Amino acid sequence: MTSKALEGDQEICRADDMDDYIGKPVGGPTIAATLTRAAERLACAVQFNTSPIEGYAHT
Repeated sequence: MTSKALEGDQEICRADDMDDYIGKPVGGPTIAATLTRAAERLACAVQFNTSPIEGYAHT
């Protein structure tokens, strides 16, 4: 999460291998979607015994 959200920051963060991005101000639906993506990565990692980031395609 970043409190200094500027246009283009999401792309910069993704290019630096961050697995997701959320900027402030943030509301319930955004938090829910971000946590859902994180849970999907974790579930996939548990299923395939890998890192939560390995083999996960950003959408």
